[in-house]
This record gives sequence, structure tokens and C-alpha cells, in this order.
Amino acid sequence: MILTNEYLGHVVMDNIDEVIAGEIGTWCITYTVGKYGVDDTGSLRIAWRNPSDWGMPQFDNPSTLGYTTVKVNGAASIRAEIDMFERPFNNSILITVYDGYLVQGDTISVCLGDTSLGSPGIRAQTFCEEEHEFRVFVDPYGSRRYQRLPKDIAFPICSGEAHEIHVVAPAVRDGRRDNSILIRAVDYYGNIAERFEDQITVSLLSVSPFNEQGTIMLEMKSECAGLLTFCWPTELPGGAYYFRAEAKSSGMSALSNVHLVGNSEEKLYFGDMHGQTSFTVGTGSMDSYFSFARDRAAVDFCAWQGNDFQINRAKWELVREATARYNEPGRFVTFLGYEWSGLTGNGGDHNVYFFDDSPLFFPNSNWLEDPGSVDVEYNAPTLPELYARLGDRRDVMIIPHIGGRHAELCHFNPCFTPVIEVHSHHGTFEWFIFEAMRARLPVGFIATSDDHTCRPGMSYPLSKDGKASSFDVASGFTGLYAASLTREAVWGALKARRCYATTFSRIALDTNMGDFRMGQQVNGEKPDHLRVRAYGNSPLDTIELYNWDEKIGHVNLRPKSKTKIRIAWSGVRVKTRKKSTRWDGKLEVENGRIISAREYSFDRRDQGIVDRTPTSVAWRSNTSGDYDGIILELDFDSHTEIVFSSERIEFSFKPSEIGEGIKIYPAGGVNLKVEVGLANEDFQDLPGFVAACSTDHTFVGIEHKHDEHGNAFWVRVLQEDGHMAWSSPIFCR
Repeated sequence: MILTNEYLGHVVMDNIDEVIAGEIGTWCITYTVGKYGVDDTGSLRIAWRNPSDWGMPQFDNPSTLGYTTVKVNGAASIRAEIDMFERPFNNSILITVYDGYLVQGDTISVCLGDTSLGSPGIRAQTFCEEEHEFRVFVDPYGSRRYQRLPKDIAFPICSGEAHEIHVVAPAVRDGRRDNSILIRAVDYYGNIAERFEDQITVSLLSVSPFNEQGTIMLEMKSECAGLLTFCWPTELPGGAYYFRAEAKSSGMSALSNVHLVGNSEEKLYFGDMHGQTSFTVGTGSMDSYFSFARDRAAVDFCAWQGNDFQINRAKWELVREATARYNEPGRFVTFLGYEWSGLTGNGGDHNVYFFDDSPLFFPNSNWLEDPGSVDVEYNAPTLPELYARLGDRRDVMIIPHIGGRHAELCHFNPCFTPVIEVHSHHGTFEWFIFEAMRARLPVGFIATSDDHTCRPGMSYPLSKDGKASSFDVASGFTGLYAASLTREAVWGALKARRCYATTFSRIALDTNMGDFRMGQQVNGEKPDHLRVRAYGNSPLDTIELYNWDEKIGHVNLRPKSKTKIRIAWSGVRVKTRKKSTRWDGKLEVENGRIISAREYSFDRRDQGIVDRTPTSVAWRSNTSGDYDGIILELDFDSHTEIVFSSERIEFSFKPSEIGEGIKIYPAGGVNLKVEVGLANEDFQDLPGFVAACSTDHTFVGIEHKHDEHGNAFWVRVLQEDGHMAWSSPIFCR
């Protein structure tokens, strides 16, 4: 068979000189038939990557978003439909020829976002990509065997206008490394806004007592490409600080994560240990991946974790080389690894990390690779077989993960697994924490991104139309305490569980019970108090204390409003792949009035409040374990009743009967629920806001229960904006 454009045909796409991430537009693809022609029942496929969230084409509603038309110039009819294709190009339009045939020179035209009948167009992918691909495949004979056209459609997707700015500071000032602070501009969908220009005022704020230590003026020019780094010009005395940036022309402002200055032997570092590239089911190159993590996301340590069944010898060598090349002690630490993607019944997803280099890796299978490109003798189809392959090696960590597949803890091996992953781009998985705690497993907690968009350490949620991919939440971070930023120190901190999980907010969290630190095993002593120190970049809301899976303490850190309530829903439907849960709904107020309504903790840009009246609020929402919700300010009395109605649950309550606690309405699934309680008072000034971002709280009189496995004390810290952090337990026997 001659596989050239002359024989297979060729394809062009218009309007691709500059595609802006998330823009609504119209793009037309034209396929010209080659010498082979396309016979009756033959077909054409236009495919694009999963996890792209390019708006899903639809063919039935000409006035709505995504309307797509397909026309043929030839002696045949055609039928178009959305159809799953081969990973990673899962998304595809399948166009089948029938009642005739096509000959060389005939055309099939696909208009994505046809506006001729009222549609606004179709939404472009919301994340940037250096070379976005539409791959086109043809089956001239109706055989269901497709040949890829030699030349794909490829074009860049660029960032849009700046929507917000971020300030990222080193969590702890370290005299042995660069302590530069990063200001970055991002567009509406979380991409670096490379065309942003503005003058920026940076203020240094001390926490206790609150004081403005001074300001400096900076200028972000076009050549900065949305990124600006600086160092504070004076030495800082010991204490906790924040940097606040204000952009002059745009009016955007941001508060950094905390910057701690002191003489502690251990420093706090943030990392993202999980993501993929175009080698597997992601986008971008290895260089783009690691350089983004280091320079744009500003994380301290990182690893690549591609699905093992898509890795061959050549890819593994490139991963090894890039991992070694980007490892720079004192600046940026990398670890070699991959995702052991065993089927759920064989153990489920686990991330494998090597302390140093490893010429070999041990995949569960090589399902998507040519047999000649892999070493099948190293396959480990089940988790016990992987353990057996590794034997008594102690330079390997295996960390359970919740992704498309979820890890099964029944195969837990403490020799390889010091921590579990409890938050990623896939969602927030508190059920996994409680599953491990109920099983009395001696594990700590970490968070990552499992990024698929070449934005490790800075993954934003993806939008969703129809069958398109979505990720409901932003990425998380692993915070850990280490003596230095080296592989040895970071590895040691993970093995010792001197680490914790935090969502996108980079909450600084530390716990201790006297001389005993987070993650430590305490033998023979029963300390009765636990100290929690936490710094967020939004006011802290609550701290919950747990012993294994039992909540034994709760403290509200903010005064409650008498006129505002917070209604928040969360959880997942199932543990398996289709875990995201739709909560579209409405609430109505009877015998009362809504003064104001605002969104609480919505992550996805395509969701939130869609309608409001003086007596009702409607919303679109999906959760993957995270919180979404509404904060209402009400004019009410003892007769006022609120009726909550969603796709998951319906109930009613009286605002006058809400006390200081939280009323929980279970909604099925794994841990679906709605929480109703009083909202916090608003802030009147910046000093009060900054002061509320930190806490130093001690739980006293802690009881040690009689348990053959001892006790495990850990905390969950919740910010007012819905971001969270979970400390690794302190284990007492």
C-alpha cells in the first residue's frame, strides 16, 4: 500500500494562525480525497488528544455552542458522529461514506463551530500547547483499518489576556539557595499570560504583629513573557512574612504564600511528583515539562510519571536523560519514575520512584507499544509481582494513587510505601485517607497534580462538553521538611513521612506532640497535646483533629456571621473512573429574601451560579471530592425555609435553626454530602485578613485509645476559600 498524501489524500485547516486558549471561534477542516478514493462504508476520522478539552462538536442543535456541520462534494452521502478512538487520541469525529463513493479530488468539509444558524461557535482547548494536533485517518475500503495521513494538522495554542496575578515565595528563606520571589500573570484558564505588561507594587507584610515593612516598584515588560522574579533588597529578621503585589493599570492584586525566616535546621519545600507528557497521555516534551515545573510553577522538586503501558526502551532512555539533566541540587530536584498502571483488580495505579538512575523499569504490561520496542521479560502484571521484581531494594518507593484506576490498599507493603497520594488533578480523595486509617496503615499523605497538560505544579481544571475530558480541580503540592534541597534529603523526608498534602494554595503546615514531629513513630510515650502551626494565603477556617479515622477535635478559627450561611457540597460518586459527580441544582427561599449570593470554592471556569433572584439561586457544578457551594446573606425570621434541590439530593432547613456547628446531609456515593452552617464574618481591613491567614493552635487533653495498632494523630486544615491541607500522622504506640 502506498501511504502518501497523493494516494491517501490531504487535509488543511483554516484560521489557525493564532488560536487563543479557551476562545470561542470557528475552524474549518477540508479533506481532499486521494487516488485510492473512499468507497461505500469507507470512513474518515479526525482525532485529537485526551486530555484536550477542545469543545466537543455536536451536530443536532444549530443555535448552541459546538454546532458542527459536515458536507461532502462528491457522489455520496455522509454521516458524522463522535466516536472514541485509540489512546491517546481518544476523541474523534467519525465520518462515514454511504449510498455512493468518493473519487480523487472530492472533498469532505468539517466546520467546527458553524455560526450560520445561530451557534456562537466552538471553544478552543483551554490550555496552551506548542503544537496542538488534529490527526486525520482514512479507511478507503470500509475495512475498519485506518491509515494516518502523512501530514497532520498542527498549530500552537497561545495564552489569552491576563486575568489574575500570583506571587510565589520560597516557603523558608534558605541561605544556601536562590531566594527569589516569582510574580506571574495568568489568563482566565490558568496559562501564563505572556503578553502582560504593567507596573507592580510589592509590599512586604509581617504577620505577628502585622506591619508593612516597605514597598518596592517593579515593571513587568513584554519581554518578561508573564514572569518576573526579584529578591527583597534587605535582610529580614526572623518571623513570618507575606508579599502582596498590586498591578497599577489592571488593578489585579495577590498575596503570596508565607515566607518564613528563621534558623530552623529543616526547611519547607514544595513539590509535584506526578505528571505526564506526550510520551503517554499528556502534552509537551520532557524539556517543556521540567522547565515549566522549575521556572513557571516554581516548585522545588518534581518527577515524571507516565503510564507504563505506553513506555518503551527509547522513551525510558529519554526520560532517564532528562531527569538526570534537570536535577540541580540546591535549586531543583528531580526523581526518575513512572506510573505502574495495573488494572484495578491487580492493584491499581501506583507511582514508582527510584532514588537515583535505573536502566530498567517494570511495567504491568506494554499494551500500547510494539513488542519489538520493549523488554517483556520485565513485566509485572500484578502488584505482588512488582514487589517480587524489586526484591529487597530500598532505593524504590511505590505510592498508591487515585486516577482513572484507583489503587487497592489490600496489597500494601510498608517496605515500599511510606505515603499515599490523596489529592491530584483527578480530585480530592479524603475517602482514601479514611480507608488507609481504618486499615491502620502507617502512612503519611502527599498531593500532586497528575498533570496531563505540561503544567506540573500549576494544573488548572479543564472544562467539559459532552464526552470531552475534564479535571474538576487544580493540582496540589507535597510539602516536606528537609535539611537541604537534595535528592538525599527529599527522599529521606518522604520515607520518614515528614511531609503533608496541600491543595493549590501552598498552605504551610507543621504539627508536633512535644518533641515528636509529623510522621514520627512514638514508642512508649503518650503525649496529650498536639500543636498545629499553619499559614495559608487565605484566612484559615477550621482545624479538625483525627485519631486514625475518628474525628476527636474541631476548632473554628473565624467568627461566624449571624445573617450568612454557607451551603457546600462535596465528594465522589464512585472510586472508579467516572467519579466526577454532577450537582446542578437550585435553592429557593420561602418566607425570606436573599440579600446577596456568591460562589464558594468553585474550581471550574465553566461552572458556578447561573441564575439568581431575590428568592432563588441556580448553579452548575461537578465535584471530584472537592467543595463547591454557595454563601447566602439572608433577610429571614423563624418562618423562613430554604429548599435545596440538586441532581444528588433534595432537602429543606430553616436558617433560624442553624447553630455554631455543621449540619451534614449524606447524598450517597462514596462520600457525597452537603454541609450547611453559618458563614464567616467578612473582613474590614488588610491587617485582619493577613492575621487570619495563620494559626498556632494546641489541642490539649488528647486521649490515647486502647488499640493494638496504637494511635495516629493527624489534622485537616481548611481555608475560607475551600483549599485544604492534611498532615501526615504522628504514630504513638
